[in-house]
Amino acid sequence: MTKVLVWMMLAGVLFSCNRSKENDEKHLAPETVAPSFFPVTNYIYGQIEAIKDMGVNPIKIDSTVNKVDTTWLKIEDFAESFKEFVSPQIDSLNLVPFFEESKFADQTIDAYTFTYTPSKALPDSILLLKWD
Repeated sequence: MTKVLVWMMLAGVLFSCNRSKENDEKHLAPETVAPSFFPVTNYIYGQIEAIKDMGVNPIKIDSTVNKVDTTWLKIEDFAESFKEFVSPQIDSLNLVPFFEESKFADQTIDAYTFTYTPSKALPDSILLLKWD
């Protein structure tokens, strides 16, 4: 009985040490996740709808060389006033090949910062303005 127990333990030790290369390769290979960007344009549309739902009219500030004027922005004028912020469509499908996104959660002001850095030369159809 003792010999059988010893042989079973020895067999168990030998077979438990046998590792498969397939398992090692599966664990070492990193998972590839398709990059996706924060849906900026959809977020802006959502904020416009939130303003409409609240029934609040924002103040529009018009500034010229020597004059600053403020007016109430009417709901029917939203599309014209916000068109610069929603065109072109800023989403993952059309910008992933050209930009890399970095995210930062700023806990001091309880906000997120998204930064988009060009990853290669941009085509002429994409115009960037630096805003400091």
